[in-house]
Amino acid sequence: MAVTTDQLYIIASVLVVLILILIIAYLVWYFYYQRRHGKGFEKIPSCERGQGHPVLKTPTIDISTVKFTVPTGPPGSRPYSWAPGNDDFDVHRDAGTAGSNKSGASGSLGRGSSEQNLGLLKPELYVTNEESDYELEEDLPPGNIGRVWFSIEYDASSEKLIVNVDRLRNLPGRQQRSSLALSSTSSCDPFLRLYLLPDEKRYLQSKMKRKTRNPTFKETFMFTMSYSLLVERTLRITVFDVDRFMRQTTIGHVLFPLENLDITTPTDLWRDVERSSQISSGAGRLQIGLTHFPDINRVAVNIIRGQQIGNEDITLPDSYVKVTYSVLSKTHKVKKTSTQKATKEPFYNQTFEFKIDQQGMEVACFNFEIFHSTSGIGKNDKTLGSFIVGGGLCARGKELEHWTNMLQKPQTVVKEWHNLKN
Repeated sequence: MAVTTDQLYIIASVLVVLILILIIAYLVWYFYYQRRHGKGFEKIPSCERGQGHPVLKTPTIDISTVKFTVPTGPPGSRPYSWAPGNDDFDVHRDAGTAGSNKSGASGSLGRGSSEQNLGLLKPELYVTNEESDYELEEDLPPGNIGRVWFSIEYDASSEKLIVNVDRLRNLPGRQQRSSLALSSTSSCDPFLRLYLLPDEKRYLQSKMKRKTRNPTFKETFMFTMSYSLLVERTLRITVFDVDRFMRQTTIGHVLFPLENLDITTPTDLWRDVERSSQISSGAGRLQIGLTHFPDINRVAVNIIRGQQIGNEDITLPDSYVKVTYSVLSKTHKVKKTSTQKATKEPFYNQTFEFKIDQQGMEVACFNFEIFHSTSGIGKNDKTLGSFIVGGGLCARGKELEHWTNMLQKPQTVVKEWHNLKN
């Protein structure tokens, strides 16, 4: 079969096209390779093996050293010693200073002229004003939410009670007080209010301190009152925090009864701040003891004593305590103590027993009420204050903690003070 001239031309054209495609592909590959692996990279040095591990041959770089002079110490002190080839140097201190400094990059180079301390950190320059006068107290108990230092003095000639509030330490930040705090800072903006209970309408207020948990006030407050009335009052210092929306939150209180006030000399005091739920509104407080006997399904309630019982209208009440035991709002048993005549500090010391099975411990509820006896028959007696102790369905805060502690310590008297609520 003969091949025509047209067929030869077609075959030759196809071959030329294929050759051109190969040449273009080669050029593209070549330039791409040169771009990816250009001459800007140096050859990786070869490796040798020494004792089973590859040893990389790297060029040696010669770094010229900078000459410097080690400062001399103060007169009579030993010089600094440094040995070539050793990265550490010893600072020989005076005879009264122990040890040596092993860090050549930090720490003091000794004591002497100001030239020696050039460039060294001085911690005293970074102490805030409120911390420079007083070191932060370290011996505060666990769970402490603040401690107030203050002094009290009575000027008999002008009948003035003078209260000097010095400082406050270890306040809780907003995040510590609530997980729902609006501010992410752990600080607070505190201020104080001073009352003479039972009067809560009149008070004196301090300046607000910005962004600090350890404010220093150094402010003086004066109340005008005769000494005979003053000894019946209780000084209350309330700590507030103000958030960025100017909302006031009560952190806690400090109570100091003035019945034993010494008018001859100023009295320096400190008191721990108690949470607001732990302090009454001026109605006083009651100490009780709880004992759980799980073997016989009984709870013993010991009503021990009262403190600052009364109000503005009844300063020396004839008081007694009524205890009501109920389950889910249904009253099961009611007990009363004897009446203590004409005293703000009644001592009852009476015990009552209540039968409660183990299943009823969570729903048991004890309502403690203090009454002022007016007629002797209880019909027109006036309520001076109350509080509730019991399981989680009826009690909260310190009252619930008291009940829980009693269950955790069977056959043991667990005593607590509880504040009366109006």
